[in-house]
Amino acid sequence: MNKSSIIVPISYLGSQSSFMAVRPDFKTNITDCQDTKPIFVGTAGGGNTAGYMMIKMLEPHCSKKFINVPYKGGSQAIVDLLAGNIDMFIGAYAASSAYVQAGTLKIAAEIGTTRSQPYNDVPMFRFDLYKKMPNPLAWYVFATKNTDTKDIEQAFETIYNMPEFQEFQQKNGVVRQITAKSGAEQFIVDADKLAKILQKQEIKASN
Repeated sequence: MNKSSIIVPISYLGSQSSFMAVRPDFKTNITDCQDTKPIFVGTAGGGNTAGYMMIKMLEPHCSKKFINVPYKGGSQAIVDLLAGNIDMFIGAYAASSAYVQAGTLKIAAEIGTTRSQPYNDVPMFRFDLYKKMPNPLAWYVFATKNTDTKDIEQAFETIYNMPEFQEFQQKNGVVRQITAKSGAEQFIVDADKLAKILQKQEIKASN
């Protein structure tokens, strides 16, 4: 392989929790691990998605109630959720936000390392379990190894100075500004922590 084509992380982009979206008539208490009724969960991106791995980190008697149904993308999962073919979709808030606002879906709980803004009144699913781990639902900028990181830093600097971004910060709190170097370092730290947690939980990840 040509070394110049090696893909490497060059900057941190952001992260958020996963949200559990269900139909309005869904009645099962998902945070009650004593209730063993199976819940069929749609996840986007294949078998080892962030939502699926976070569920698998629960105690065996709790994680077994969630039956993973992998989809290539979130839109396919949501279509099946609306049709009643699955019970829940776990993914980024943006994937189901339009349906939540329309009243055809609702957010049942949030899973992640920090509580986010959109639905801060919903249950935080086993927050104590995840708060010491890096958030698997994080985004990094990847590029070929010979990419000039100065271009990336300039792009982020432009974003930070945009009026829309300033307004977002005022509404949602200060966003941690990053550089290409700090982003790459953060990726290494997060990846190492997550790998150790997955190994401890005997969870095999393909990526």
